[in-house]
Amino acid sequence: MFDDRWRIIFVGIGSSYWAARFSEFLWREFVNPDSISLQSYDFVRSKYLISANDIFVVFSHRGTKTFSIQSLDLAKKSGATTVLITGLGSPENLTSTTTTSGTTTPDIRIETCAQENCGAFTISLTSALVRMIQWPGLLNKNIVEKFKQTIDNIALPMKMAVLPKFLGNLVIVGDLIREVVAHEVALKISETCYIPVRSFGLEQFLHGPRVTIDRQSSLVAFISVTEPRKDSSIKYAETIGQKYC
Repeated sequence: MFDDRWRIIFVGIGSSYWAARFSEFLWREFVNPDSISLQSYDFVRSKYLISANDIFVVFSHRGTKTFSIQSLDLAKKSGATTVLITGLGSPENLTSTTTTSGTTTPDIRIETCAQENCGAFTISLTSALVRMIQWPGLLNKNIVEKFKQTIDNIALPMKMAVLPKFLGNLVIVGDLIREVVAHEVALKISETCYIPVRSFGLEQFLHGPRVTIDRQSSLVAFISVTEPRKDSSIKYAETIGQKYC
């Protein structure tokens, strides 16, 4: 399944889409650069070429999202190997009013955690990402070891020199895989705190949206310490007298 001839496509909606984006970055780095991630809605409503040489991975914790199920059904009809990353207790045979067959069953089912009662789906997202680290780790133990070392080096609670004020204009940015972190954190804050949050890729932010922040804004950045463009964002924040973390 890790043959170079195979392309892998990760699909989801909401937090499941950000799980798909995370997985794309991980897969391209450790397994196969021919990897992409898509919104399930986009896949269903647009035209994408799927073949029997593709692995099609759908993230759906409850296994009930209409477009995600329909995308799985379409991929299976194209001959792709279909994989469902889902929670314990989700339906074995996925049902959607939009599938031509009425139900569809993935070729491979990978379960994550028990069904959540929290709308933010924090545990399901985390456990799905763990599965996506464990999967290539079956062939390359160094991936799992690197993940364990990272976890061991995370100190909790976090120490922050400046706490965001959440004054009404909260902006979160990130670079590369950290952009995915920025989008998911923004989604979680919106879902749990009911406040408006905007998120951008670092370069996208610097090319326009930065003009919308002022002293009453809070800017949170997830950026690699080796990324030179971080200095531009810090300099801009300092120029307008804004707190930056």
